[in-house]
Amino acid sequence: MPIKALSFVDNIGLIATGGSIKEIVETLEKVGKEAVQWGLGNNISFEVDKTEVVLFTRQRKLARKIRRTKINLEGKRIKFNSEATRWLGI
Repeated sequence: MPIKALSFVDNIGLIATGGSIKEIVETLEKVGKEAVQWGLGNNISFEVDKTEVVLFTRQRKLARKIRRTKINLEGKRIKFNSEATRWLGI
């Protein structure tokens, strides 16, 4: 008798580093798409609506740019969570 497993992943964290916000966004979009595709092939469902993006930076002047930046994943635009954005070296 064939068996189909159904899995739920509680949390997953993807970390990307880069020299610019654009570079980080591109990396996260690519890896996010790969993760969703992997999940589909392994009967794992990701709730894109619950996805959050956080940026850690030393540059306070990036705050305005961060607020306008979004990551596209599964046809949804995910904003950086400005409440969770942290500045290092304080």
